Amino acid sequence: MPEFEITDEILMKIRAFKMVIDIILPEEFASESGYIDLILTIGLHRMLQDILPKEEIFLKTMLEMFDKCPEFVSKHIAETLKRGELIQKEEEEKIRKNWSSYVA
Repeated sequence: MPEFEITDEILMKIRAFKMVIDIILPEEFASESGYIDLILTIGLHRMLQDILPKEEIFLKTMLEMFDKCPEFVSKHIAETLKRGELIQKEEEEKIRKNWSSYVA
């Protein structure tokens, strides 16, 4: 498994949030990386939901496709965004502002 670095602050938040995850999903993960995988997966899905149309069946299909072919789906979404066909500029700016608030 590839290794990556995260800040001490983010690691502290992940370790603290483990208490919440353990309440929702009572079966504990074998290691800390299980929690990190879950958090990243949910985060990626939420970020996709920000930029995709809100029709439930479309959104569910795209999330399932992303799980199976993340490279293909990400490339397609990026190309569509560049062409301005997925969301309007005002919505794009709103998403950018929201996501930027998470960047240190």
